Amino acid sequence: MADPASGLPLLTVDMKLPRDPRLFQRDHLTNLRETLRAAAEFHHEKHIPRHFENFASVKYGYAKRSQSTLKRKAKLGLPPLVSGLAARQGRPSTKQVVTTQRKITATSKRSRLILRLPFTGGTGRVRRREGVGLNSQQKTLLRTMAELQAISADEYRAIGKFIEDEYNRRANLPGTSYRVRYR
Repeated sequence: MADPASGLPLLTVDMKLPRDPRLFQRDHLTNLRETLRAAAEFHHEKHIPRHFENFASVKYGYAKRSQSTLKRKAKLGLPPLVSGLAARQGRPSTKQVVTTQRKITATSKRSRLILRLPFTGGTGRVRRREGVGLNSQQKTLLRTMAELQAISADEYRAIGKFIEDEYNRRANLPGTSYRVRYR
């Protein structure tokens, strides 16, 4: 499931409403926004670190790596997304940056988890020269970003369940006000 406009993963959740449908619409939207923000945090904490485990290439369907790269990483005991060059270059590894730094924005309709990779072009904005395609570093960057955006079916279910449970928890808190509207 991907948003056709941006190509990013898209998650649609069907859920049951809380105990009382008379909740303020404003409260409903506030609860929904905070729930979506919490779901993005949940995804970042629980699922993003799994992209750096040894089983990740099978689970998320990463592109095949060259045999020399796989052998070098196997010697170092590294999974496919972890760079062995980071430590030698004196910079934090991709795993350290991606799993610790993030920005989350949320509205009542969607939330965004923004991750930045720790090297030039890490935002996904790559410069293309006129008449020349992408160079190998830019292709690697875009491939790595696509791999981090991959969400497996069980993660979709876990996020959907989390959203439903969290929204109902927020809406059903004691003291949540509601108003009966007369027409």
